[in-house]
Amino acid sequence: QVVERHPGDFEPLKNLALLYRDTGRLDEAVAYARAATQARPDYAPIYQLLGELYWHVKDLANAETAYRQALELNPQDVNTLLGVVTVYRDQGRFEEAIAQLETTLQRVPDNVQLKQALGDLYVSTANWQKAIESYEAVLAANPDQVQVHSVLAHAYAQVGRLEDAVTQTLRLLEVVPDDFVSHKNLALLYQQLGRIEEAVVEAERALELAPDSEREIMSNLISQLRETRGP
Repeated sequence: QVVERHPGDFEPLKNLALLYRDTGRLDEAVAYARAATQARPDYAPIYQLLGELYWHVKDLANAETAYRQALELNPQDVNTLLGVVTVYRDQGRFEEAIAQLETTLQRVPDNVQLKQALGDLYVSTANWQKAIESYEAVLAANPDQVQVHSVLAHAYAQVGRLEDAVTQTLRLLEVVPDDFVSHKNLALLYQQLGRIEEAVVEAERALELAPDSEREIMSNLISQLRETRGP
């Protein structure tokens, strides 16, 4: 009713866009966010919200347009930049996404959020060495980034740095000791390194934690490791 009485009022339009977003009524959220941009065409956050909503409804072209309008109004906003990068990624425009982040990091070289996003893009393009450099920089600034330990371990394994992959996986397990995937990965890493006894221990622990869909796989791995180990 407020919007009907005052169709050009920014705050009711913005609030309804947020309400509909939070309740999953995304098409209506888009409509109100668009109306809000008309009421306040100089307000960057409403364009960012509109970009986010377009992204959620998979309208990537309009999402990019909205994010770009937000950046024109506030070129320093990291979240808006990450929105543009996400659109590029989803469109398969990896080189543009990487170039955007690399350029921005020249201006704000200490931004950990951007470095992690860049690492993720390098993983998507199988540029493992660049991914390693990005993730190492993230952990140097914030060693408690649990997920980064996991992806860094994967990147190390891809370039044959298995001992480093083990180290990162063990650090991850210090934080989440009952993580099935980490125990499974550690078993496989130990197997590749010829450390069969340790591989058996980790595989048995992984089996204890395994979802039903993985139990047969882990049982087979344990049998294989015991056969390799011998009596």
